[in-house]
Amino acid sequence: MTETFSLIRRSSALGTILLTRFFGREVGQDEDGQRYFRSHFKDWAGRETRWVLYAGEPEASKVPPAWRAWLQHLCDAPPEQDAKRLLPKGSSCGYVWLKPHVPNLTGSEAASLPSGHVLRRLGAPESKAQKLKVLLRETWAWTPPVE
Repeated sequence: MTETFSLIRRSSALGTILLTRFFGREVGQDEDGQRYFRSHFKDWAGRETRWVLYAGEPEASKVPPAWRAWLQHLCDAPPEQDAKRLLPKGSSCGYVWLKPHVPNLTGSEAASLPSGHVLRRLGAPESKAQKLKVLLRETWAWTPPVE
């Protein structure tokens, strides 16, 4: 994705960086490079303030589930410090059978498009197997038996 210049986004990021510099204590970092912080200040509910500095484009779906739970105060300790939730390499929440976390790919080059999607018809590449399935589906239409 190409990053466009936005004065509002830049000024918001500047505010977050200043808040982090003066009041933030780094808690950890995930495998994608996002850094997680906490502050001793309390929010309106009386809980500590927690936030993330994204690596690259700010996209909330880049945050893995274990860190999302910590950010939303569903657990007290961050995933790297919580002995009950040791994260094996490649798993998203500590369970080996879970797939690794993947951010939302909508709008990117890696987005999944069904075979009849308008972008596919405009020239996006299709695999040979998908083209064959579409061809067979269009060629061999089912007709009901005549009695």
